Amino acid sequence: MNTRMATCTVLLALAGLLASPIGRADTATDIPDRNLTMDEVAVILRAQAAELREQRALLEEQQRTIAAQRRELDSQRQLLATLPSGGTVATPAAGASAPAELPVNAPGSEVDKSTLTAVARTESDSANKRSADDPLVGYDPTRFTGAIPLPGTSAALRVGGFVKANVVQSSEALGIQDRFIVGSIPTDDSVRGDAEASITARQSRLSFELRENSELGQLRAFVEGDFAGDGDTFRLRHAFGQYRDLLAGKTWSTFMDTDATPEEVDFEGVNGRILSRRTQFRYFPSIGRDWSLAVALEDPDVVIGGGDGLSQVPDLVLNAKRSISSFLTHKEWHVKGAALLRNIRARPDADPTVKGTVTGWAMSLSGSTSLRSLGERDRFMMQLNYGAGYSEYVNDLATVGVPSATFNPISLELNPVVAFAWYAAAQHWWTATMRSNFIYSAVHIDNEAYDSPDAYDSTWRLSGNLIWSPTPRLDVGAELLWGERQDKDGASGDAGQLQVSLKYLF
Repeated sequence: MNTRMATCTVLLALAGLLASPIGRADTATDIPDRNLTMDEVAVILRAQAAELREQRALLEEQQRTIAAQRRELDSQRQLLATLPSGGTVATPAAGASAPAELPVNAPGSEVDKSTLTAVARTESDSANKRSADDPLVGYDPTRFTGAIPLPGTSAALRVGGFVKANVVQSSEALGIQDRFIVGSIPTDDSVRGDAEASITARQSRLSFELRENSELGQLRAFVEGDFAGDGDTFRLRHAFGQYRDLLAGKTWSTFMDTDATPEEVDFEGVNGRILSRRTQFRYFPSIGRDWSLAVALEDPDVVIGGGDGLSQVPDLVLNAKRSISSFLTHKEWHVKGAALLRNIRARPDADPTVKGTVTGWAMSLSGSTSLRSLGERDRFMMQLNYGAGYSEYVNDLATVGVPSATFNPISLELNPVVAFAWYAAAQHWWTATMRSNFIYSAVHIDNEAYDSPDAYDSTWRLSGNLIWSPTPRLDVGAELLWGERQDKDGASGDAGQLQVSLKYLF
């Protein structure tokens, strides 16, 4: 009995110590001011032990948060250390970027793998990146520079685009005066036209982007157009909605690679590049830090020679890409592989009761890498494309209307057009605000025996430019271009062009 009373006395003393202001912080369990039984003491001790475990877990979580913030701060310091002389980190305008209603760490979105690199570039470099073909699908949900919060909502809106005036002087009549289309170069001396000139602002663009923080996460909508329609009318370029890794609407084809796009003055762009905007449904998850995958169903929009296409089955596109930017080795590179599979169906003009079907396919390999041995921001870019029945995806072939498949006029057999297209480009920065881009590209197709003698056979294109950005929002550029077209029968023609442009970004 004495032992039991001694044990009870010790437990009561311990409970009193824990209940005192010195022994513990305030808890949710109060000790009554009366003698306690052993069961009551046990209940109090269990409650206090549970609270101590909760407090320990909270402390450990806070320590993990502090460690993560310390790592992020170290990373930002490394970014600052890599800035070129005079460079600044792009920060949101006061009250404009990442408003309070927008999340600062929205999960699940496909963050552009070049974001860290873009932050470390100068404001001028960032502005010039916007002037090229941005990866509109990939974006950093924590940054929304220049956005305006919409009162009474959890959304913000950003207006963007540029005003561009081009002076174009061609050595030949190319059909369209404001750009350089290699496939339209005349190959017959009897139809060669006089040199043409044009001054235009129809390449100017206007875009609207909306982001909203909802109970599902961050939602995004993007619409962009230019004034390159007939009579300088507004023309839709992009219109899509995005939620995390899902996209629906019209934007760059999943078969493209916007991360390996050379910067140009010419509105038409590289003849051998995959360049297409298509309405699509796309799923594009990231795999770890460096890899990402994408699968999409896209509008086929097929062009047929000697017949009419039947758009019955969507195009299937798959791609995988890897992008790495290392602060330790100062190496930056990107590689992407893509595959296209399509079911081409059509009816010949000669007999609409006949239906032809053929499988179209294509493969693309592209990439870019830094050339730091030549310059801090110098880059090399390339792309190789090969397949049958994919002409609408190749820039020059799509512009001049080369079909993806043709009907044999005798047997009415539908045959896919085999094409090989490629380009190589290099960018060199002369100063912090002045750069040049040099591009060589070619396209070649395998003609059928029944194709006309003047059918498109191959094109070559060579260009070089000089672009100066005296301020982040202003680009002054000049570009020299030369190209040659050859027909099936061997006839060829070449042409040159000079373009001068002034672009103001907003």
